[in-house]
Amino acid sequence: MVVALAAAAGVAPAQAVVALSPQAVVAVVLAAVAAGLPERPAAVHLAVVAVAAGLPPAHLEGTVAVVAVDRPAALAAQAQSFSTTPKDIDMKYAWIQNTIIRDICPGNPADTYHPDIAALYSTQVPDEAQQGDTFANGVLTPKPVPEYVAPEPVAPTPPKVSVIEYKMLFTSAERIATKASTDPVIVDLQELMNDPRTVNVDLSLQSISDALDYMTFLGLIEAGRKAEILTGVVR
Repeated sequence: MVVALAAAAGVAPAQAVVALSPQAVVAVVLAAVAAGLPERPAAVHLAVVAVAAGLPPAHLEGTVAVVAVDRPAALAAQAQSFSTTPKDIDMKYAWIQNTIIRDICPGNPADTYHPDIAALYSTQVPDEAQQGDTFANGVLTPKPVPEYVAPEPVAPTPPKVSVIEYKMLFTSAERIATKASTDPVIVDLQELMNDPRTVNVDLSLQSISDALDYMTFLGLIEAGRKAEILTGVVR
């Protein structure tokens, strides 16, 4: 790019200067002049290239090493590094509260927000900074990544079954033992199941769960059978 700009400015490509970034062209010129370097072809033609590019010297930043195309080996050993004060190109400014980055503005906040809001974005942060990170004493600490916690499995809701399906959820031996029981709670349950008005049995009802617990207590069904019966799956 620099060589092309040099040609546009009437400078021979062989005398052009290669920089690490186009934005740093004027920065190098200004730094060279400020450092009092002699006017050698590299510096002179670099200035011509910068003017031809129309780059605004007040908004440049970066550190570059200058090497002349016509004498790369000789000048590479004498390359000078210059730095300028960062302004508002490719910068990120953050609104920080208690060292936590609340929000980030790419570029100059004054060009984006009302002055009162722009004043909040007063801290320059690294390009990789993100909202929620911690930035204190020039050190960026990424926000912790929340650890994935698998949700606890949800027990299926017991279904509704017909009366005949309910009775078939029990084994033959369990049904015979239940019919022969004289326990008043079991007798009452049997009467409810045999009532012609009973069409369905809601296995999710607490009363059904309690009845199965009681049947287990009496030994009418074995421990563990309650869970099998509440699935509503006829076996």
